[in-house]
Amino acid sequence: MKYDGLVECVCEDREVSILLNIFRMVVVVVVAGLGVATPLIAREVESFYDAETRTLSIKTAANRRFQYVFNKGGAICGLYDVDIAPETNLVGDSFQGETTDRVIQWTYWNSRYLGSPHDSGDKDVRANVTMEGCFHGKFTCDALESPKTGHNGVLVFKSQITHWFYSDLDRHGRPDFETTSRYEVLDDGSLKLERTVLRRPWELRDVVVKSWDGKQWDAAASERTVLVADHL
Repeated sequence: MKYDGLVECVCEDREVSILLNIFRMVVVVVVAGLGVATPLIAREVESFYDAETRTLSIKTAANRRFQYVFNKGGAICGLYDVDIAPETNLVGDSFQGETTDRVIQWTYWNSRYLGSPHDSGDKDVRANVTMEGCFHGKFTCDALESPKTGHNGVLVFKSQITHWFYSDLDRHGRPDFETTSRYEVLDDGSLKLERTVLRRPWELRDVVVKSWDGKQWDAAASERTVLVADHL
């Protein structure tokens, strides 16, 4: 998972045993007003969500106002302290031009399964999926559920992504991940995030599969296989 800024993250694997075989995962993220030198103590907050711009505006009793901007899948792509630096996005810039990178989202890698060479980005060929979409925005996730405009203290997004991060590799078999993100506005203007990720079986074809024999890694071509996540 990729995060920029001061973020607390607690992850709990709710399925059997295999690390990072993420059928369901609960992530709790508290994003507090980054860049604020002193703690904010507030008993009341006012929040308003604009569905057209996917922007949540928060005003606290301490007169500090924050804005959170979301991608359509529910990942935070903009975080602003309007009172101190309204033009400064506290979420970092993209690493290599991705429109879906450097947002508060999950990313899945599995280095046991390798696709064929391609010319996009850093040319990585391992199985790789990102919550919001593909490199350079070639494909983005499908929004299954989105909040409506209004004074909302709770926002729920649901989305589905069915492409590799480098979508040229979809030819090896497309993934299927579904994400539910629930944001709750807290009394200090920060957000509590509970995120659940469902990974459906991922059938792969014409890939290289690496396996561990107890002493070393072996690699072999496979015409058809189903991704598992042991020996990471």
